[in-house]
Amino acid sequence: MPIKKTVMNKTDIYGIETCSYVYRDVGSKHEKQNNMTKLDKILITVILILISISCSMTNRISDEEIEKRALIIADSFDSTNIDRFKTWDYVARGIAGFWLRNSGDSSLYSCVYFDFGDSTILSVTNQEDFLKDFEINLPYDTAYWRISFNKQPDNLIRIIGVNNHGRDIIIKDKLSPDSIFNSIDPFETFSELTDLKDSLKIIGIKNYVRLGGFIQFYLSAYHVLTYIPDIDSLNPKYKQIWIKEFDKGRMINKHWNLRKLEKPIDNG
Repeated sequence: MPIKKTVMNKTDIYGIETCSYVYRDVGSKHEKQNNMTKLDKILITVILILISISCSMTNRISDEEIEKRALIIADSFDSTNIDRFKTWDYVARGIAGFWLRNSGDSSLYSCVYFDFGDSTILSVTNQEDFLKDFEINLPYDTAYWRISFNKQPDNLIRIIGVNNHGRDIIIKDKLSPDSIFNSIDPFETFSELTDLKDSLKIIGIKNYVRLGGFIQFYLSAYHVLTYIPDIDSLNPKYKQIWIKEFDKGRMINKHWNLRKLEKPIDNG
C-alpha cells in the first residue's frame, strides 16, 4: 500500500518550531516511525558516524579561529547582500547536507547535492515546488516522493524517482541539460551555494522570519554567528528570551552577534 506522511509540529520556549514525521500505510491502522529501507538504515548509520567525527574535529577549533571566521562574514555581508541567505537553510549531514528552500519559517522542499568530480547528483524531496522554481520540463508525479537528477560524465542527465514503495525507477535518461532545464540550471545553483558555504566554513544556516528575520550561521557545533536586522523587530512574545540569548555572546558590529553554546547543536 502507498505510504502517507503526517507532519507533527511543536514550538519550544524560544518560539522555534520543530517537526517530526509519522508514516502510515494508507487504508491501514498500522503506524510506524520512519519506514526505512535497508539502504536508508545503512546510509543513516554511516552519516551518524561521519557527524560524530565532524563534531569531534570542530571541537578542536579555537575560539580565536572562530572569531576570525565570524569577522570575515560580518565584514562581507550586510543588508545590501544578505538576501541570498534568506532563500536557503542548510543542515550538515556527513559528506553532504540538506539545502532547504524557505517560505517564511517553513521549507518547501529539500535538496542534497553531491559532486563526485566526473558526475553529480541532485536529490530532491517534495518535488512540486522545486520543478516550478527551476522551470524544469518534467511533470509533477505524486507516485514519487523523491527524485534525483544524475549528471553523467558525458554531461547527459538521468532522472530517477523513488516511489512510495521505496523502489528506484528511471523516469528519463540521456537528457541534455538544455532539454530539461528551461532557464535555470539547478546544478549551477547548488554548486554556487555549496562553494559559498564551504568558502565561509559554515556547517549550518537557519532563518527565523517569524521571530524577527534573523539568520543563524553555525561555524562549528558550538559557535553561532547571528545576523540581526533590527533588535526592535524581534517578535515581542520571544524578544526578551532572545536578547538574553544574544547577551551570552557579544556584538561584533551593529547587526552581527557571535556566541558560544554550552552544548553542541543537534543536527540529528
